[in-house]
Amino acid sequence: MKRTIIFLSIILVSSLTIAQSGFSYQAVLRNDDGSLRVNEHLNLIAELIQDNVAVYTETHAVTTNDFGAFTIVIGQGASGQTYAPSLLLKNDSTELNETILRVSEDGGKVLSESAILGVPVAEVAKVALSAHIEFPAGAIIPFAGPIEKIPVGWLLCDGSAYNQVDYPRLFEAIGTFWGGPSPEMFNVPDLRGVSLRGVSGASNDGFSDSDSALRVSRHAGGAFGNSVGSYQQDAMQNVTGVVGDFNTYAAIHGNTTGPFRQTWVYSSTGIGSGSSDSYNRVDFDLSRVARTSTETRPRNAYVNFIVKY
Repeated sequence: MKRTIIFLSIILVSSLTIAQSGFSYQAVLRNDDGSLRVNEHLNLIAELIQDNVAVYTETHAVTTNDFGAFTIVIGQGASGQTYAPSLLLKNDSTELNETILRVSEDGGKVLSESAILGVPVAEVAKVALSAHIEFPAGAIIPFAGPIEKIPVGWLLCDGSAYNQVDYPRLFEAIGTFWGGPSPEMFNVPDLRGVSLRGVSGASNDGFSDSDSALRVSRHAGGAFGNSVGSYQQDAMQNVTGVVGDFNTYAAIHGNTTGPFRQTWVYSSTGIGSGSSDSYNRVDFDLSRVARTSTETRPRNAYVNFIVKY
């Protein structure tokens, strides 16, 4: 007996709602004589079709209930691909691609082809806006998870080189400011082990980077000097001046209201012109132990910086 599938459109539209990582699809199966296909095991193939090309495919093993109905969640089936709501959106906009949901039985028999519209449009657009469009290409954020948990639409800021054709929006935004190993390639920012600093620009109000002209590029072809994408090594500001002049008796026995504490120590040997048996000493608190290392740094915590593409 020839078997077919019958959909109730009101069920189809109302059931196409966004789940955590996909949208649900419900249908009722009937035979040609109208009898329900109840308690039947099925292996289904779900495809998202755009311009006659399957942009996403997954499989489901289901069993119809006593009423011949079943429900699957598109985006949560078995697939070697990654499902994302942005699949349904055109690039750089919230406009929907014309997308057909095709459901087939294992073996190739097409059970239905239905345009995705109605309720899912607003829901998918909302999810996609939140995940993909609110951040412009080139935006950098700290990510508290490990590399393998970086969300879709973001790249690790590790200085890797990518093809301009594969990430056109990101390349348009950042160009080769962070490096360009070849004419068709560009580097993402390399923020491993460094902190971020605003470009000094033309600022000259006491907050500018006085060494901006000495900034360098970290990767070949990158920016240097007073420009976004340049890097700077750590350093300590040079401190110059005179702490005190101890060459005269007046300096040794002089003003005791200065920044250093004066301690009079008596000994059998006097120093300084006109001195009998005393000298002036600058004391420091030796109970304090300074933390030393191979770099100058504040307290910090590791995160992974990621960039939107």
